[in-house]
Amino acid sequence: MKVIATVQQWCAVLVICSAALPAATIEATVRFERAAPPAVVLWIPGVTGWKPASPTVVDQRFEAFHPTIAVAPPGGIVEFHNSDSQQHNVFALDAERNIDTDLGLGLPGATLSLTVAWPSESVVKHGCKIHPQMQLWILALDSPFHAVSDIPSGSLETVVRIPNVPADTRNVTLWAPRCEKMTCEIPTTSRQVIRKGKPVGTLSVRLLP
Repeated sequence: MKVIATVQQWCAVLVICSAALPAATIEATVRFERAAPPAVVLWIPGVTGWKPASPTVVDQRFEAFHPTIAVAPPGGIVEFHNSDSQQHNVFALDAERNIDTDLGLGLPGATLSLTVAWPSESVVKHGCKIHPQMQLWILALDSPFHAVSDIPSGSLETVVRIPNVPADTRNVTLWAPRCEKMTCEIPTTSRQVIRKGKPVGTLSVRLLP
């Protein structure tokens, strides 16, 4: 009985210690030399278990998708709300991931739904056949530790923060439209961001207490 009691006590201590592990914040600074993308997304790779209670919502207004990068887990739902006074369409054609989707026309005020049917940590580009300038990238992701940061028009820099991450986090992944996905150690300074085989910017990452 004494041995059993000792094991139980150690289990209780381990649970308390795990719950008391300090949290931290990942802060990434992304700088582009020119022609910055509309947004970037940052996440801790290899982490699973994210199951949001509600669908990911994308709004269609002023002939644009908002946000330009949406995140949802594989098998999750993305809802498209048409807040414009005209019809919109949602489609995707990605031969690499065998994706051929067309949700048809959405009237003003209507909502269209899409199930994410591609692997985690991969991206599928979507558009509107009526308005070719409308572009949306949907990232399939299991990791609950992620953040998207828009880059305002005319700006070449953004700072992305993921709060409440485990303090022992050592790696982070960055992706931006038309750029290569990159995973780097924390901390890192001046890691090159690559687009079509050429450096177009830098990434610096640190862990804040």
